[in-house]
Amino acid sequence: MTLNDLGTLYLDMQRMPEAETAFNESLVAFRRLAEAAPATYRWAVAGTLHNLAMVYRQTNRIKDAVAGDEESLTISRELTKTNSAYEPDVARTLNHLAILYTESERETDAETAAQESLSIRRRLASSNPGAHQSDVAETLDNLGTVYRDTHRPNEAERAYRQAVDIYRQLAAATPAAYESQVARTLSHLAILFDDTDRLKEAESAYGEALDIYRRLGRTNSTRQADVARSLTSIALSYCSRREPERCRAPLQEAIVIYRELAKTNPALYRPTIADNLMLIGGTLVASRQTPEAETVFLEALEIRRQLAIANPAVHESHVADTLAALGMARSLTVPPRVADAESAFLDELAIRRRLAKTNPSLHQPEVADTLRNLASLHMLADNPVQASHEADEAIAISRERWKADPKTAADDLARSLFLAALIQQELASKCTLAREAANVARDPQVKDDANRLLQTCGPR
Repeated sequence: MTLNDLGTLYLDMQRMPEAETAFNESLVAFRRLAEAAPATYRWAVAGTLHNLAMVYRQTNRIKDAVAGDEESLTISRELTKTNSAYEPDVARTLNHLAILYTESERETDAETAAQESLSIRRRLASSNPGAHQSDVAETLDNLGTVYRDTHRPNEAERAYRQAVDIYRQLAAATPAAYESQVARTLSHLAILFDDTDRLKEAESAYGEALDIYRRLGRTNSTRQADVARSLTSIALSYCSRREPERCRAPLQEAIVIYRELAKTNPALYRPTIADNLMLIGGTLVASRQTPEAETVFLEALEIRRQLAIANPAVHESHVADTLAALGMARSLTVPPRVADAESAFLDELAIRRRLAKTNPSLHQPEVADTLRNLASLHMLADNPVQASHEADEAIAISRERWKADPKTAADDLARSLFLAALIQQELASKCTLAREAANVARDPQVKDDANRLLQTCGPR
């Protein structure tokens, strides 16, 4: 077994650290061999770079994945100039790049890559459908996602339906190989239906996908992760419709599966357990079950703190997110647990401030949001002086961002101003803050809230 084969085995088993090690060792060896015999080994360099890109994507290192696939694509294009046998490699890498570009919000690049991949794969399938028709469906599925993300629902639906039709035909002959792809594309189609308020069609597509995954999972335990992901997708659909009870049930079933999977692969599934706990906690808060929500958030916090010890760059911001949810749950109990909520928010704020020192554009808005939560809490606790200090700092942060980018930061500034107006006890100052909030706001709800407060001010 070669190092590349070993890496592929680890990749299939979702053992990403071992896969990355094997592929990196393989890449070093192939690069050295390619220096002496490029005609023989450059294809292997390209293939290993692509394999590494898949590992990087699975471990949320999208920039590294893009760099690897772009180098792989350059090599494969050069090889294709003298040997058309490498065209499938070009199409495969373009297809993966389309996914990576979509995840990087590079929609134009994603569409260009997907369209070129589709063109190559359609041409190859016209002469050899048995070898390439499933590749056509794969690229159509990815292209559908590009269209969905760029708000072109009709084109997205057309691409998804074409992909489903191809996969259904292939699954009729070879169900073991293609039923899971039918389910995956149905899930994508269901998300599109959700986005366009076609709720009955969404439920039907989600349900068929889940039925397929459940059936596959009965005979193949590796498909249990697909069952859990499908359940989570269904849950998110109900959450988006503000149906917390219906959202919670599939999440609870999914988390049982993830806990079992984490026994053998904790590195892969413990972050997912924490994510699902956060969603469950959110449904409990929405149902006013704040003590139960706190218990769930505390478990998520413990997991994320452990993960952050090993990889703070990835998980520290998630710790802060969990502290924010915990603080909010405590503040919404009856009566509010002000001191406990304050403790959570202050721990969150310390993390946000630290992260903002190295990446202010990403984390300063979160600092302002945390300050607003603290100000609201202290206003609730009849501590207007402390609340005012926190609201003023939130205004200062939001105003600096608004000066640099009015469109993006306008509503953050308006929320900070509106909160300061609520805290302010002197009428003239209250009205000045509310008036600026109404003028700055783009979000209709924020603008309406500020205008309602202005009604108490009388004529200007």
